[in-house]
Amino acid sequence: MDKIHAKIISPSGVLYSDDVDMVVMPGSEGELGVMAGHVPMIVQLKAGEVRFYNNKTHKPFVINNGLAHITPGQVNILFQWGYSKFLLRAVYKIRYINHEQ
Repeated sequence: MDKIHAKIISPSGVLYSDDVDMVVMPGSEGELGVMAGHVPMIVQLKAGEVRFYNNKTHKPFVINNGLAHITPGQVNILFQWGYSKFLLRAVYKIRYINHEQ
């Protein structure tokens, strides 16, 4: 399977950059999957989860509204803020544990 280069970019810099099998993102009109060879477009994104699939695993990020610039060989996701979903889970667990004490 051909790979597509994917980047997730915030004002503070590049949070993720890798060659992946597929990117799934929350488009303003529904979820959108992008693979190598996709038609070029610019897509408005709504708040939600962006998933980068690679070798049957995926890496999720949570973003606010943004834009995706798609070409046949690359996807650039631009947004104001976002976090790795794994980081959000860790922060939630720490806050929950601290709140319980």
